[in-house]
Amino acid sequence: MNQIDIIIWIQSWANPALDAVFGLITQTASEEFFLIALPIILWCYDMLVGTRLVVIFLLSAYANGVIKDLVQTQRPYLVDPRVRVLMEETGGGYAWPSGHTQNATVFWFLIAAQFRRWRIAVWGIAIVAVALVGLSRIYLGLHWPQDVVGGFLVGVVVVLVAGVGLRAWDRQGWAIPLWLGIAISVLGPLALVVVSPLFVTPGTMETAARTLGVVAGLGLGYALERRYLGFCPRGVAWWKHLLKILIGLGGILILRLALKPILGLVLPPDAEAFLRYGIIGFWSGLGAPAVFVLLRLAPRQR
Repeated sequence: MNQIDIIIWIQSWANPALDAVFGLITQTASEEFFLIALPIILWCYDMLVGTRLVVIFLLSAYANGVIKDLVQTQRPYLVDPRVRVLMEETGGGYAWPSGHTQNATVFWFLIAAQFRRWRIAVWGIAIVAVALVGLSRIYLGLHWPQDVVGGFLVGVVVVLVAGVGLRAWDRQGWAIPLWLGIAISVLGPLALVVVSPLFVTPGTMETAARTLGVVAGLGLGYALERRYLGFCPRGVAWWKHLLKILIGLGGILILRLALKPILGLVLPPDAEAFLRYGIIGFWSGLGAPAVFVLLRLAPRQR
């Protein structure tokens, strides 16, 4: 059985209920989902864990776009008209490796790695979540089985490399001065934006600029927050967590929508995307925590 046969066999089970279920599952690996989930970890759980998770996740997403443009695998519905396609808007660009599967793998596996208790249960949930996302991409006709396997394997490599690097960093107890942290946070992503047109297609460039903008803004905001604010996410009542989420996500939504027409008047699309999402990252790393402390929704660390 070749890959087309596998897709068609999976789609032979299609019905409106499964269309809705797999459509919902695939959205759990979308940009909108992570734009909500990742800041909540920052503001309600732990700033260091959240910042590391966001940066690793976004650099993984950036790498996914680069690999896709280098490999240039066509989507299955473009190769064989027998493949039914749903939610085509979630499958722009090339196919290998599956970005949704890779995103889900990195996100859920890094989350699972934070748990010491109930480890087997949490890892079981993470594996099932990733498998369902991968299956949804095949069911929707947007990916070959090899794309899903590739996305999973690349995601696993990202998690393993990040885990080794972070453990080595923590074990050595390294620290860097504020100025160097700011320089790395801003200049590193900016350099990638400058060189990206050499190896990514124009259609991928704006997505890369958004991704790297958040990395730069969050890194800058986190460095300043740790030095001057000392925001403590935990140890508050549930309703304060709820208010933090509403205020923080409201700020992201406003910045995301309001800045685009303003910045678009004076900047080209790639620069506008980098700056706009950089501001969103800065809000997530410093702006929102400062508002939370000001409104007494969270304490400052002693």
